[in-house]
Amino acid sequence: MLAMRKIFLFILIFSATVGCAANATSTVTPPIAPSPTPEPIVVAVSPVLGNFWGEILRACAWGQPQTLLLTEEAASLYPDVSNADLTLWWGNPNDYPLLSEPGVFATSLGEESLVIIVHQDNPLTSLTAQNLQDIYSAQVQTWRQVTAQNALGEIQVWIYPNAHPLRHAFDQVILPQENLTSYAHLAPSPEAMLEAVRENPSAIGYVPRQFLIAGTNVKEIPLQPRSEGFRQPILGIAAEEPGGNLAELLLCLQINFP
Repeated sequence: MLAMRKIFLFILIFSATVGCAANATSTVTPPIAPSPTPEPIVVAVSPVLGNFWGEILRACAWGQPQTLLLTEEAASLYPDVSNADLTLWWGNPNDYPLLSEPGVFATSLGEESLVIIVHQDNPLTSLTAQNLQDIYSAQVQTWRQVTAQNALGEIQVWIYPNAHPLRHAFDQVILPQENLTSYAHLAPSPEAMLEAVRENPSAIGYVPRQFLIAGTNVKEIPLQPRSEGFRQPILGIAAEEPGGNLAELLLCLQINFP
């Protein structure tokens, strides 16, 4: 009887030991692999493009959790593309000397047009290229000569600095052979141009279409016929052909351009 009790006790102890071992084994959690560190990508945006691309860049970054997107305003109108992983720039590629350097990569993300703007109270409804040429060369100096209404007085002409891509695109179309009026006012940026026209009913200027926002007290004046020279590509530029996450970002920007 004593021997049987010992055997029974041994079986109980053995069963309990095996059960505990099984329970211990079943509760072991495998180690979790650490998340990969996001790859930082620096995108420099030309001042010509303003804040328009911010929303598109953020949307693309949201869809790429493996990318840490860092945006900045380009340091100049014709920036050194080696200072960022990607540079967004608007204008005629022939005007950007760095694009001709060996190895530099550039692709079109879409196109954007210059539009002529005047104050909301201006009765003007359209202009021809000849009208614009006459205004910007001072051959026409009052709105009465354009709209047959004298209430607005003298035309206040606004331009960009000489080296500005927007100025270059405008001059190539409107003033290829004419001298610019010496009475023109200088706006350093599209935001400043918009503000100047908004504040002065006699002003005229031009901005990329993306800067036109409802309620800003300015309106677009269609150019008849429409000039294709006002329409230029938005380029994505890199110091070398991109791959990996940067290539995916470029593709996303092309797909999401409105």
